[in-house]
Order: sequence, then C-alpha cells, then structure tokens
Amino acid sequence: GSHRLAALEAEVLNRVLAIPGSPPDPEPFSPLPTQLRWAN
Repeated sequence: GSHRLAALEAEVLNRVLAIPGSPPDPEPFSPLPTQLRWAN
C-alpha cells in the first residue's frame, strides 16, 4: 500500500539525513533503491 511506500521513503530520508555533509537531494523520491545503495 501507499503507507508502506511512505514508510520506506521516510526510512531512506532518515538515512540520508543521518549522513554528515551529505548534499540535499532536489528530488528525494526519484532515485531508485538500488541507486541509493550504490551511493552508500
């Protein structure tokens, strides 16, 4: 459901915000989960 997707988005945003000095993402919802993993 959409609430499940929202939970994943929130978790990803929390991880990104937890990274010190990380540049803000202009489109937080566009990157794919695989791309976020590669960035890590």
